[in-house]
Formats: sequence, structure tokens, C-alpha cells
Amino acid sequence: MRGTGHQTYVCRPVTISASEGNPFTMDVSPLNLGGAFVWVTNNCCSVIVSNGMFVVQCGLNCQCGGCSPSCSYEYEGYGISANGGNCGCTANAGVLPAISLEITPRAVLFEPQHTDANGALVLRRSTYSRIECSCSGCDSGTVVISDLAGAAEHLILHLGNEAGPIVGLPYECHVEGDETIVLVAEGISHGALTNDIQLAAIYESGGHVIRVERPMSVFEVFSETRDKRFNEHRKTLGVGEDVCIRWRPGLWNCILIDGEVDDYSAHVFEAPHSSSQFSHSVSFEGASLPFDFTVVEPLELEEVYVDRQNNGSPNVAGSFAAYIGIAVMPTNVSFDAVRVQEIGSMATNVYGYFSNMTNVFDHGQHGANIWHGLMANRYQDKVSISEVPEPWGQGGGFTWPITNAWRVAHDNAVTNHFSHRLKYDQTFELDSNGTVRIRKMGYTIQRTTNDVLTAIREMP
Repeated sequence: MRGTGHQTYVCRPVTISASEGNPFTMDVSPLNLGGAFVWVTNNCCSVIVSNGMFVVQCGLNCQCGGCSPSCSYEYEGYGISANGGNCGCTANAGVLPAISLEITPRAVLFEPQHTDANGALVLRRSTYSRIECSCSGCDSGTVVISDLAGAAEHLILHLGNEAGPIVGLPYECHVEGDETIVLVAEGISHGALTNDIQLAAIYESGGHVIRVERPMSVFEVFSETRDKRFNEHRKTLGVGEDVCIRWRPGLWNCILIDGEVDDYSAHVFEAPHSSSQFSHSVSFEGASLPFDFTVVEPLELEEVYVDRQNNGSPNVAGSFAAYIGIAVMPTNVSFDAVRVQEIGSMATNVYGYFSNMTNVFDHGQHGANIWHGLMANRYQDKVSISEVPEPWGQGGGFTWPITNAWRVAHDNAVTNHFSHRLKYDQTFELDSNGTVRIRKMGYTIQRTTNDVLTAIREMP
């Protein structure tokens, strides 16, 4: 026998027997014969192929030596033959030649090469399909596994197992007797349609040809985040971030997580609302490809800029505002689903000018306890003070102790706290000359009565 890695098996004849009133019956479905084939000899013995069954039966007047039927038929890789005996309607058949082509599973799923969130190159991942061509009862001949519809451009084929040598199509092997050829396929590019890749196994021996065809699918599958500002194929997500497992061929729809491919709907799933690791598996026609994700929470707040707004006029104290741009860290994931707020509390360290101004003591009455959305992981925090009328005396001040909180938008019952790398408390100071300062997030915003407004960053 010629061909790599195969063995030769000995063909053994099959004896089939029937007697009067006791036909021999063999199921050869899924043959679709399009009608019955009947061979009758001397009104004694008949061979019938009909409705997927192969039958040898005897007539009522069968005598020894009077029966000599024979017939043959080929369909979808099955060869059927019988040669008549001469006593008791015994038919002695040689091996019934047959060839089969099985692909398990009938789909290959692969994730193309891409760059992860850290910029590292991730090589292509693929599931594997076992392509098994079996030749049973075959005379010495040739089996060719052939590419009918561009399979070669979508697959890499290994001989024997996943680690076997790579072979191309058409792949040809000499067979003799019973033989099994195994190729293992992995995906490298997607097909145009489901089941559009066609493989064929063709057996030839002495002018005798049996052909079997089987379809398969190759899908490119990848994760994609809704937020495209970062690496959309990353496997690290922010809490509550929307991500989809997409596939093609198709209309770039999503597929149902932990379910079968759904050609008609787009499905986006939401990352968990706390730090975690989780996996979703994508399945189609028996092939399953897992996707592993890491979810991170907002860790801290970091100021990124300050804008000033002066509403006052000369010889007036206070009457200004500033907008501190704050980033929610880390910034390599999306926190678009996150809401933030300052938890209000009563003022502390109240002294001097403000000692009797109870209307400013409760931060909850001045902008705290309100949830704010993020844009590009940022939000603006407005710090302000209205006009501070004279007399200023020896000045004064107070502080709002601030705890910053976050939650995922629709998680109304859950509140989480940021770590305090920076000074979140907001302090107000009034000098005796009417200079007013607000200190927050490492910035000091100051306005003097001669209408000079400055912002100084004091913390790194």
C-alpha cells in the first residue's frame, strides 16, 4: 500500500443466506434509490434493493440448484452486490465495497490573530474538525480527498492528528481492503456561507468509482467591545461594559452566548459589576470556542485639568467657579456604564466668618448625593462659591469631608467607594482682606478682590 501513515487490512467475504419464507434483509439506508431494483432468477430467488433495504428472498417453489441471482448498485459511497448460490437460496457475496466521509464536528471556529489590551500579539486560536474517510471492502485502488469549493484557502489540514504534518488538497492515498484516512482541520479564514465548504472522497479501482461529498463550515469568531476608543478586541473589560462575540460569515451580527449561532439577532452581553474573571463559550454544530475575560472596577479618581470661571467684579470677595476635569482610573477600559457621586456630609472645622452660616454646613444641599455619568471615563466637578459680603473680619473657613462613590448605572442598590489617593475633601478659606480660596483634588483655586483668579496645582 502507498500513502503515509496507513495500514493494510485483509478483506473478508460476507455470506448472506435466505430460505423459503425467511428472507435475508440488510439496512443500507440512507440510500435514496428512486425506485426498486429487482433481479429474479427462474421464479425462485430474487434480490431486491428498495426503500433503503437490501433483500434476498426465495420463491415458494425454490429447489436446490435453481437459484442464481446477482445484482449490483452504487450510491453515495455504498456498493451492493450479490452472487447466487445453488441450495436453499443461499447467496454468497464478496465484501460489499463502501466508502464514507465523516466530518466531526461539521464546523471549525477560529479567532484571528490580534493584539490584546497590553499590546501583545495573540496568535490565532482554532477548534479542530476530524475528517475521517473510511474505505470498507475496497479492492486495491486510490482514495482522493478533494476540495470542491475553496476549502484549501480556509483550512490547514494535518495528517492523523492536530500535531501531524500539514498536507494539501487534493490528498491522495492508495488503499487496499479496509482503510481509514484521518485529516484534522483548523481554520485560517472564514467561508462565505454556512456549509459552503465542500469536501469529496473519491475511490477508484479498475474503472469502478465511488464518490461521497460532505459540507462543512468555517467561522471567524472574535470579541468586540461597544466602546471603540480602546482596543475593541481586548479581553479586559470595565464593570458593566458592553461586549459582543461576533462571527462571520454573516451580517456581523452577534451570537447567543453559551448557545448556538443565531443568524437573525444581535446579542450584546454586559460584563459583571465587580472585579472578576469569567468565560463565555461560543458553539456551532458541535464546535465550541471559549472566550476568557477579566473585569476591573474603578480604582481611583485623578484630576486632569481645571477650567476657571470668574463671575465677580472688583472689590467683591468670592463669586467664582472652577471645573475640575476628573478621570476614573484605570483608563484602558471603558466605564461608560459607571455613575459617580460625592456622598454628602456636614461641614467640619467651621470657624470665623462662617461659624453662624448654617446654610452652608450641609454638603447634601450643595451638589452632593447626585449620580453623574461619565464620558470617555471622565466627568467635570464644579467647585464654586457665591459672593461673600463684607465685613470679613478675621476671615474664616470650613471643610466638606467627601467620600466618592460609584455604581453601575442600573445597580441602584449597590454603592462602592473609591480609594483616596488624592485629597477629595473640599475646603473653603476666607482671608481678612477678602481673598477666597477653594482647595480640592490637589488644586487651589483663588480669587482676590482685585479680580485676579488663579488655579494652582499643589499635589502631584
